[in-house]
Amino acid sequence: MSLNKKTSIFFKIPWFAARHAFLACLAIFFIAVILGGLVFHRNYYILRKGGVFEGKRYFDQSSYQQLVSYWEKSEARFKESDLKTYPNPFFLTKEKK
Repeated sequence: MSLNKKTSIFFKIPWFAARHAFLACLAIFFIAVILGGLVFHRNYYILRKGGVFEGKRYFDQSSYQQLVSYWEKSEARFKESDLKTYPNPFFLTKEKK
């Protein structure tokens, strides 16, 4: 098989999908449903076995404090930006002499 023949196959697939748009959308929908079902069942069986949630879970206070301080800084910056007044670039005002 030559290179031109191989590349022509890749160009024929989009043309076929465009000519048969309903069938292409239907096929993509079913593929998405099947893949979603497989992922759902895989995770469902893992959770049923208890494989994911084994071990201790604890609350890390230092990470929480870092997150709260970041939120407070972000909120302070947001409130500071509200106080600034910006000139209107569309209406030029004459300067007073």
